[in-house]
Amino acid sequence: MGSDVDHAHPDVQKDLLDWGAWIMSNFPVAGFRFDAVKHMSCDFLHNFVKHIREEARKLRKERGIEAADESQGPIAFSVGEFWEDSLDSCLKYLTNFGDEKFSLFDAPLHYNFKEAGDAVENYDLPLESTVPAQFKPLAYALILMRLDGYPCVFLGDLDGCNTTGIDNGEGKAEPMADLDKFVKARKYYAYGEQRDVWDHPNCIAWVRTGSKTDDNDAEYDASATIICNGTEQGSKPVEVGKRYAGQNFVDVIGWFQGEQKVNDDGWFEVHCHPRSASIWVPENSKHRQFF
Repeated sequence: MGSDVDHAHPDVQKDLLDWGAWIMSNFPVAGFRFDAVKHMSCDFLHNFVKHIREEARKLRKERGIEAADESQGPIAFSVGEFWEDSLDSCLKYLTNFGDEKFSLFDAPLHYNFKEAGDAVENYDLPLESTVPAQFKPLAYALILMRLDGYPCVFLGDLDGCNTTGIDNGEGKAEPMADLDKFVKARKYYAYGEQRDVWDHPNCIAWVRTGSKTDDNDAEYDASATIICNGTEQGSKPVEVGKRYAGQNFVDVIGWFQGEQKVNDDGWFEVHCHPRSASIWVPENSKHRQFF
């Protein structure tokens, strides 16, 4: 890649290992993402990951923090960008890490887009993107509000690209409207089981049942997300449970005005505008204060 960094050289290795220890001790680093790992020494990457995890354990002990429960996942989560369309190639690469758990972005899944849904945009080609602006709300609703996957939100979609106004020849891209609300919706309303209503080629919906119980108001409410890529307004009957009977639900993003009441059986109808998305939550939900 033109970087000409010799990761096999002992001086380079020492400098990078020292840097890893320094950044762990000076910043609240929870993990590392390694770019283009095919162009780096796998042996060094293994040693680097092992080193930063040892450093993380040592720092917790020095600071009087309880040891991390690594049975639920490794301390200092580490993931690499390894572009191969073969799952076997990815698995073979991972064997080089031995007992050190290392993850790879699912590049083979990239070539089966119908099964993917973790990223809408990225830093490499945001100004030449094939994702139309009008489709981004639907795409972000999919990756943020569904049960599976690890959604990655592109900062350029949050804040825009080249917001300085300086003409650097790269053009300018506007942020997606209200993307911060979609992110908050994931934080407060993407919990519990998932119930899909996928019965139309242009309009689908799904419910997240939440983690709230009748005797625990500290947990999270249910939500219902609807997206529509057609030219007409979309609507779907969804079930959120009898616990919400008689309550009104509203679009927490604020794009679809009005309210819908849950019937005695726990059902109500969600709506969204054409080529749009809406996330419906209880009108009296305490987490609406953050929107």
